[in-house]
Amino acid sequence: MWARCTKGELERRYPAILELISSPSPPVVLELGGIQESRLLNQDGGTQVAQRVELYLSVADKPGVNDPGSFRIREISPGDTIAVHDLREWSAAEVPDPPWQPDRDRVAAARMDAKQWLSQNRHLRRACL
Repeated sequence: MWARCTKGELERRYPAILELISSPSPPVVLELGGIQESRLLNQDGGTQVAQRVELYLSVADKPGVNDPGSFRIREISPGDTIAVHDLREWSAAEVPDPPWQPDRDRVAAARMDAKQWLSQNRHLRRACL
């Protein structure tokens, strides 16, 4: 059973959580790499992914086509993260509804090495620990 807490009680008992809620971190997209096929599942959780990967790759670079290629990854680890795309400077107008693909230059400008992003955002990491 959940007990109700006043804001003052939350501030006193859980200051770190309240701070995170009050000042959320900027949005990011994690770029993963080195994922073996055996760790991939299709969007429905099935293990037959090769055909779906081939279909995704056949249309991935075609202008005006937005096939997100939905997959699930088993057992993601920090070592899978090869880059962080920091989207704090992107406005909602820059992310319209599908079919849409982001400008490659804009994506490249938002891309940071994971260690570089962590060093620049160390305060966010400490707040989550």
